[in-house]
Amino acid sequence: MCGITGIINLNLTEKKISTTLNDMTSALNHRGPDDEGFLLVSKTEINHFGGDKTQHPKDEQEVPKYFPTKNIKAANDNYYFMGLGFRRLSIIDLSPNGHQPMSYMDRYW
Repeated sequence: MCGITGIINLNLTEKKISTTLNDMTSALNHRGPDDEGFLLVSKTEINHFGGDKTQHPKDEQEVPKYFPTKNIKAANDNYYFMGLGFRRLSIIDLSPNGHQPMSYMDRYW
């Protein structure tokens, strides 16, 4: 089982939306205690963040291109109007390659 959260609000600043999204996703810890990931969308960019429970790869060659380099708590530079949060329960693929949200060719989420 995994958990997915989402928020859309044109009136919140990025800091509020990232904090709210982090709180919502943390509430789903029982659905996916192994990993977490976040996607924040502004008018000009899409950023991918990890969290305190994000699994970090042991080998640099294992790192998927979409793997986050920043923690959601560091998201305070832009104004985001939409966010997605994911909690993951690792069953089949225990590696960081199963980290969500996944992207394909930096275009599709």
